[in-house]
Amino acid sequence: MERFETESLALMPGQKVQATVLSHHPWGVVVEIVGYENAGLSASIDMIQQFSRTTSDHDELLALFPPVGSQIDAVIEQIHRWHPPVSVRLSIRPADLESLAWNCDFCGERITLSPGGDALVFRVRNSVQMCRVAWWHVLGGRRPS
Repeated sequence: MERFETESLALMPGQKVQATVLSHHPWGVVVEIVGYENAGLSASIDMIQQFSRTTSDHDELLALFPPVGSQIDAVIEQIHRWHPPVSVRLSIRPADLESLAWNCDFCGERITLSPGGDALVFRVRNSVQMCRVAWWHVLGGRRPS
């Protein structure tokens, strides 16, 4: 048995993927990422978060849910590997499929996560290292004194 799950390390925010819709829920859909069917991932699309501001009522929102069994294009929004199973949040918004933008976790600045964008995505398990990275970013590259 491996200490850490490693198959999901090939997935990064901003990466385009294909996903198969497994089920509908009141908040969105559960999907399976094509090529990662046996990785034990928990993958989903929060339809309310993505489309509630652009729809006028609940029925209009439900009409946007992709059919169960369909294969869709999506982009990885977030990945959480803190504890099993690895959780992957996808987006199917047309603008995100073109170029995924996200707020920086440290300073809140809007950055592009898609390939060729202006962001670097990394994960740190050690909170001391995370703190140093946060200060490095917040101070604009100046080392804290």
